[in-house]
Amino acid sequence: MDTRIQVEAPAGEWWTIIGQGKGDRGVHLGSHVEGMWAAPTETIYNSTAFQVGASYGGSRNPKRDITFDVEIIQTRTSSWERNWSDWVRAWKTDEDCKLWYETDNSRRYLNCRLAKEVGMSPTIDPIQMGHATVTMTLVAADPWWYEETVTSPYVTTT
Repeated sequence: MDTRIQVEAPAGEWWTIIGQGKGDRGVHLGSHVEGMWAAPTETIYNSTAFQVGASYGGSRNPKRDITFDVEIIQTRTSSWERNWSDWVRAWKTDEDCKLWYETDNSRRYLNCRLAKEVGMSPTIDPIQMGHATVTMTLVAADPWWYEETVTSPYVTTT
């Protein structure tokens, strides 16, 4: 199986942006992706007035910032403008979408939402071209991926 990334909107809408079924609603993952894989980590060091260097004080995991491009195109059933509108309306600043990441080994999700407006700077009219690149800037307040808990029975022979 190829990697599959899907977006589940708060209203229950789904987009497959890479992998099996990609572009089913005219949205494909672009080539620029940042912040999706490794959770952010910051280390804390403390020092006193006359200390040489510093002492380790711990670490923390701040919010996760994610940026990626999507290519939005027209499909057989919907115009570019309709696909763009549906995609943009699904993202909110005050409600999480689920970003689903699936491989042969797991299916997990990250709760994220818009960090700022959807970016788009076309050089040619996207309605005329039926295509545009859109930049998504998201934030995950909880930086961890989650998946369903898997349990298996264990029977002892004693």
